[in-house]
Amino acid sequence: MIKKRIKNIPKNVSNEEIREYMISNKFVYEGTLDTVFKSIMGDCLLYLGDIISKLTGLDKAFIIENFKEQNVEYKIANALEKKKVSDFIFKLPGFIINLECNRGYWDGLIERNDAYFCKIKAELLSKGEEYSKKIKVIQINFDIFDNFEECLGKENISKFYMKNNET
Repeated sequence: MIKKRIKNIPKNVSNEEIREYMISNKFVYEGTLDTVFKSIMGDCLLYLGDIISKLTGLDKAFIIENFKEQNVEYKIANALEKKKVSDFIFKLPGFIINLECNRGYWDGLIERNDAYFCKIKAELLSKGEEYSKKIKVIQINFDIFDNFEECLGKENISKFYMKNNET
């Protein structure tokens, strides 16, 4: 018989301290880790469909029925170009959607995400697509920081949580 270790959590310990303890002891893996984020988005189609539908206005059933995961590594155009890898890309009829999950803000983050968006558009053109609007590219950044509230205002920020915010 395997005996389970049960530890009581002392009183007055913050949720943040509990979270850090659980992550550091590998009890929980954060949803912001690239592999975990990709797994959540690729394997939980109802969740993905719900979020993408709310953000884009596309029909949830359309998203779920037509979802096709794409390669996240971009072609390197020349020897000086750095390797670019997105977090998660999928295709729908008429759309390519790129999801980026950013755990924290750093100088150059926005420019890097813009470069990913432009790389997708450029690869569409190099595959023989015309400059028409046959395929729309949508990039959604899941930013796990609040730097934008000051300049954009709280009313312009949508927040979604991959957890129960109370417990």
